[in-house]
Amino acid sequence: MLFLAIAAYGQQEKVAILNTVDDRDSIGFSDLNYLTTRFREIAINTLPNQRYVVMSIQSIVAFLGSEEQAIKVCKETSCLAQLGRKVSADYVAQARIGRFNKNLSIGVELYNSKNGALIGSFTGDSKDISGLRDVIDEKATILFKKMPAEGKGLEKAPTEQPKQSEAAQRKELLGNVNISRVNSMDEVKGSYKSPKRAMFMSLLLPGSGQMYVGGGSRYVRGTFYLAEEVALISGLYYHSVYKYNEQAKKYKDFANKNFSVSEYEKKMNEIYNNLYPKNLELLYGAERKSYCKAFYGNNDYYVNSCYNNFGINAGEKPNDNTPLYDDAAYYRIIADENYVLGWADAKKNDNVEVNLNKENPEYMKLGTSKKYDEYVDMRKKANNLADRQAIFLGVIILNHIVSAVDAALSASAHNSSLYEEKISFLDRIRLGSDFQIGENFRAGVGLRLVF
Repeated sequence: MLFLAIAAYGQQEKVAILNTVDDRDSIGFSDLNYLTTRFREIAINTLPNQRYVVMSIQSIVAFLGSEEQAIKVCKETSCLAQLGRKVSADYVAQARIGRFNKNLSIGVELYNSKNGALIGSFTGDSKDISGLRDVIDEKATILFKKMPAEGKGLEKAPTEQPKQSEAAQRKELLGNVNISRVNSMDEVKGSYKSPKRAMFMSLLLPGSGQMYVGGGSRYVRGTFYLAEEVALISGLYYHSVYKYNEQAKKYKDFANKNFSVSEYEKKMNEIYNNLYPKNLELLYGAERKSYCKAFYGNNDYYVNSCYNNFGINAGEKPNDNTPLYDDAAYYRIIADENYVLGWADAKKNDNVEVNLNKENPEYMKLGTSKKYDEYVDMRKKANNLADRQAIFLGVIILNHIVSAVDAALSASAHNSSLYEEKISFLDRIRLGSDFQIGENFRAGVGLRLVF
């Protein structure tokens, strides 16, 4: 089932519906999100799901960085097709809000990301958001229907073949062979094994196609493929789930013991410069909004107070007793070098305050900390374990493919034995694969010719 899910997804083409942007800030953020969601729903309901998959907001953000960065990129981009390629989408669409006389206006474009071709577009205007929604409801479906409905991932229904004679059927099943004697139909009946069925069975579950064909050596190979599948799935769980969770707990416990939110805020207050108050935010505040949200979530009042008073001894700010709202974001952000002053053994760079007192300061590190370096190394090890998931999934797919091809060849060789014949070249082909789980992961595929 895992392989089928991966294969089905690989056949689908990805469609990215980017955040709706407002060139003149005519409407609010929530209204923009509403129009984007409406546009995305129409894409999901209109496009055939066997051909297309509409990317989630989270997957788009994952390619562009934080949510704030994604919104900024979507607003500033001048080439939608280029942005579509950046988020690994095959097609990309976006709506833009503007003004037409006294009305709100909307313009929507849909591009092929690969070649930059404009597939279609539409425009409209209205006095309010409800009217813009009606424009999307009326025209978006027509826009998405301009996309190709057949191609990659779709198959045409098989046409009915004329009925063949028994001799022709035998030739189609067994192929051209060097015959010395033909077994009777009673001898052949029930012994034929379909290569397509054997291949499909092993594609679903490695080794099952070899079991279906039968025979001593095929049972052995089938058991090997099945055992390899179990070992790979076990390795996937051990490295990408168990070991990763263990390493993640390790770096989180380390941070809880050695990083102080209160100390970080205190140190940033100390280096704040009243003469050039924006310098601190300019050089060291890139992740400040995300940092505040890690504590206060969607509470805009506290988030804005935390963000706007960065370095100032005023307003609402987190401390060591403030509960986390998004712990994943928190542990990621404090791995940034701009948060080094929050670590227990941090040594401040004495030149920082002098630098911030300049009208045009240059970026320099706030300080150094061995515990910070140790924490970054711990997170890197955890990320390496997570990255092994892709390797294991790739080898699992490889095991399915090798087993399927071997099962089809085994079925063809078995069917050839229903005739008394000279051994064909096909009978001599044997496929195999091997792998090694450990720090140095290794996988391979082999082919041998039996004489």
